[in-house]
Amino acid sequence: MNKIETEQRLAQKVTLLGGAVDALLGLLKIFAASISGSQALMADGIHSLSDLLTDLMVLVSFKISRQSPDKNHQFGHLRFESLGNLLLGFILLLVAVGIGLDSALRDSAAQITWLGVGTLIATIICKEGIFFYTKKAGDKIQSQLLITNAWHSRTDSLSSLIVLVSMLGTYLGHAWLDKIAAIIIALLISKIAITTIWKTLAELIDTAPNKETMHSIIECAKSIEPLAVPSNIRARTMAGKVYLDMRLEVNKHISASEGHYLGELVSSKIRQHNTKVEDILIHIDLNSLANDETIKQTIAKLPARNQILADLGFLMRSHKHYIDLTKVKLDYLDSGLEVSLIAYAKSLRENESMERATASVEMDSMNIRYAKSVNLLWNIQDELSSND
Repeated sequence: MNKIETEQRLAQKVTLLGGAVDALLGLLKIFAASISGSQALMADGIHSLSDLLTDLMVLVSFKISRQSPDKNHQFGHLRFESLGNLLLGFILLLVAVGIGLDSALRDSAAQITWLGVGTLIATIICKEGIFFYTKKAGDKIQSQLLITNAWHSRTDSLSSLIVLVSMLGTYLGHAWLDKIAAIIIALLISKIAITTIWKTLAELIDTAPNKETMHSIIECAKSIEPLAVPSNIRARTMAGKVYLDMRLEVNKHISASEGHYLGELVSSKIRQHNTKVEDILIHIDLNSLANDETIKQTIAKLPARNQILADLGFLMRSHKHYIDLTKVKLDYLDSGLEVSLIAYAKSLRENESMERATASVEMDSMNIRYAKSVNLLWNIQDELSSND
């Protein structure tokens, strides 16, 4: 089972369990409210049943968001989780408005019952359990949608606690507490809704992660200095995951493989200390070229490898028995193009010497006028293989 299948199974498991609890508790609270006449308890029951809709939306959004990239969604489908989160926020806001209006317009006396009290206590215990269970799952797979749904579950337990206090107030002769409790529930849900909407909109417009996350990323990237210097670090969030791109300035004389190694080293350090980072794109820059557009434009006019190899194949035709043209190293530097050739001393003929071969290569390479220099590197241990 791969990572995506594991995440889907876990999300489905916790959401279905939460939905079953929501349905049971919602029906119990509405039944208890119809007996006691409590507006706050009725509002709380409606809130619990509304959770079923959000649970369904979580399941659908999560399943779509974990689909593999396709032709029309080449960066994946995680935005669907963000959209689900945004819709969840608006649904919560509508529920809050409905509860507030209902409490303001209705005028009926509430009566306390042991069934109502028992239902509220059961709700608080069950919904707190669902909160910790769902949030733990969301943290484990880095899903903002599950984490938001977990906090949504907690609003149910907190609102039930308020209703329990209001019923106690009614029992003590302060019936107005019932209406106040319903308004507090509405405000509580509104706060969760607005926070969810705000955070999700920030994601959808590619807002950078919080300062703590960015500071940690930058410090990890700087940890390999002076081997490489990070710059232009940019990050955005998608469904609670961080997508990062940056430039890495390296010494102009290192090889491409060493530059790749340094990029992988930075990536590994960042991922090790920031579990929310999902993807890192690193562009390797030579430190002498990073910020000089004039040099970049000059280098862009130089010939590419295919043309250079064609020229070398003609100019070095008399040296092919000891020079491996498949291993030509090209360095596009601020000072110009440097060409490095690999020659095999053991492949020289009996009448040839390294000194004479070097002088001959220097003479033939003078016609490569676009190169600043042509360097000949001798391998004195191996012979030029016929497969090279």
